[in-house]
Amino acid sequence: MITKNFRNIFTFLFIVLIIILSKNARFAADDYFFIYLSNTFGPIKGALLQYNTFSGRFLTHIVSCYLLQFSNSSYFLPIYFCLTFLILYYALSAIYFKIYSLYSIEELKFNSDFTPLLFLTTFFFSSFSIGESWFWFISTTTYLWNIIAALILINIVLKNKLRLASYSLIVCCSIYIGFSSESFALIYLALILFFILREVTAKTVESVIKNPTVRILFFIFLIIISSLLISLFSPGSQTRNSLLIVHSFSEKLIISAKSIIKIFIFYLPSKSLYFIILSLPWLVFGRFIQIEKSYPRKTIWNKIFKLCLWTFVLIVICTLPTAFILGELGPPRSLLILSLVFTTFFAALFTLLGMVIVKEKLISRINYFALSVSIIFLIYELIYQYHVTKIYAEAYDDRIVQLNQLKKDSTISSIKVAPLPDCGMLYNAEYSTDTAYFVNQHWKMGLALNFNVAKAE
Repeated sequence: MITKNFRNIFTFLFIVLIIILSKNARFAADDYFFIYLSNTFGPIKGALLQYNTFSGRFLTHIVSCYLLQFSNSSYFLPIYFCLTFLILYYALSAIYFKIYSLYSIEELKFNSDFTPLLFLTTFFFSSFSIGESWFWFISTTTYLWNIIAALILINIVLKNKLRLASYSLIVCCSIYIGFSSESFALIYLALILFFILREVTAKTVESVIKNPTVRILFFIFLIIISSLLISLFSPGSQTRNSLLIVHSFSEKLIISAKSIIKIFIFYLPSKSLYFIILSLPWLVFGRFIQIEKSYPRKTIWNKIFKLCLWTFVLIVICTLPTAFILGELGPPRSLLILSLVFTTFFAALFTLLGMVIVKEKLISRINYFALSVSIIFLIYELIYQYHVTKIYAEAYDDRIVQLNQLKKDSTISSIKVAPLPDCGMLYNAEYSTDTAYFVNQHWKMGLALNFNVAKAE
């Protein structure tokens, strides 16, 4: 009963935190450029213009432009972000339902609603930048929705029977992946290819061809690579790629190696507390699996070794595309998939450790401790983020009102605005002190201003 109450409190606090952050989130940077494209040219023509001038992510831009037609509503962003979290939660829930079925775990014994929420909470707090990855509109349609599409595809692949609607989802999700993030698409292609090659080496070619899972994966592979190539060879992508610094192959390998080292030296230690505290409850999940399956200890430790090995391989696979394309580790939003890999690793690691620990009372105590600390942390963040983001949102809205009022004065050519306060976990929509900076120009276009704006020094 105590654990159930703790889980309910944990769930309530996290949901309220997400609602508060979604309510106080605001448009920033590239969002205003896409608002300009949507308002000036319409969703399709606006996306085509971007396709021909700067980026080949055609489908993502169409979706973004269509959604931004509702940008004038104060309810748009809160509803959008909350729905995104909800869809992600249900995509994770569907996967965990299949895991429950695989290990014959009764839902009454281990709350099936809490496991995906715990996973989502860890994924959220372990992100390289929460604001940039979760509360920046154009970033979420590009990267977070890409991950959601991949999770939907995983659910479809894990199904025993496919319906017509499943094939429609396969096509839509695969095309979206190919047209949203080049690095993410390359990662998925590498993983699919690796799985197919592993099946070929382990079994006969004839049995692999008849395997329905391999057929579906090959179908997904073809759609993703086709849409990716259309995106990569677009005039806009060619223009954007020409602006990147050209590195030799050996230099890219060195950059990739440095990027992987940075992940283990800087990122992992900075997020280790989140990973450990939020992953401790998985010990209970592992205990339930062990009760049902009774795996030998040697088998479990072997699984832990393989988990560590394959996670490292995944980190390398997830780092290489971004490092090779950009010549650097990449912005936080493009590293969201690495956060997903680490979240999966720690959830699986503590699940396996829960299968090793024999003393059920010890696991219960650790679980109570982890949930108690998590609840205290969530209460603190809830109170802090409520005050900080509310002040930020109010200052942001006052700035918008000020800028719209100044549009009536045709004599103004340039103004300076006061800096915005701390944005907390949200993405900072601040101006630069340079009026020519792209963020400033995007604001100007999106708000249809007839003057330049810069932040006061």
